[in-house]
Amino acid sequence: MDHHKHKTSPPVDPEMAREALVLLEEERARHQRVMAAIEVLLSRALGKRVVLPISAEVRRPGGKSISVQRNSSNGGGK
Repeated sequence: MDHHKHKTSPPVDPEMAREALVLLEEERARHQRVMAAIEVLLSRALGKRVVLPISAEVRRPGGKSISVQRNSSNGGGK
């Protein structure tokens, strides 16, 4: 139902927009850490490197949790 809709959309508050972006970035970073932790646990449990497809999409070069994880997973190869 859009009985609350105004004829003109309210102006965008730049401060709120910035806040929303910050929250989104924090949420993305938190999600990334959770996925990295799950990958580490799965990798240990299975004895081989596990990369979840979801986290691969979220990855960006230079992400903190990723570089730490890559460096720590050198020992478990075939």
